[in-house]
Amino acid sequence: MYPYGDGLYLMISPKGSKVWLMQPSPEAAVDMITFGEWPFTTLDDARRLQQQHRECFHATNGTGEVVFPDNDMISGG
Repeated sequence: MYPYGDGLYLMISPKGSKVWLMQPSPEAAVDMITFGEWPFTTLDDARRLQQQHRECFHATNGTGEVVFPDNDMISGG
């Protein structure tokens, strides 16, 4: 695997196919996430997908479930 920063990797199989992978944070329920095969998924695509995944992961507090703020936070109380 070839690292591209922030947990993004390009894995090249023995037959030469190339796949973008992301290693999520240690709290994630999975070891690796596949974003797609190169050249159909470009480096820019993989980085955008990586950013979107990180935003979703943090928005769910790493549980995969949507987390709603406390009512006190919404009402300002």
